[in-house]
Amino acid sequence: MNQLTTAQNITNDYTALGNYIGVCTGPPGNSSTVLNEATGGTPAYTRQATTWTAHTNGSATGSQVTLNLPAGTYPYMIMCSASSGNTMVDWCILSTPITNSAQGPVTITPAVSVT
Repeated sequence: MNQLTTAQNITNDYTALGNYIGVCTGPPGNSSTVLNEATGGTPAYTRQATTWTAHTNGSATGSQVTLNLPAGTYPYMIMCSASSGNTMVDWCILSTPITNSAQGPVTITPAVSVT
């Protein structure tokens, strides 16, 4: 097996772990229990499902998700295996934090790359 095939297999296994995307105001923690997840708003914030599309170079792109976020700053994105509850699989720090001055929708396109 070549390196790209191995990287793609890892990416495929990883994306199979979770297809719900959310955000946090602070560090999400290091277990399935999510800390600092966004809450509130009208309509209320909820994690949104993404559909992962595998590529052939060790990467995958998720479908766009639109999160309804209350005013605040959200520097972390989470990947979860369910739409609610303690189901966090992983998290990352966003290169540019999401900042909302008022309640509103924010669109995110998740992506994964294994090198």
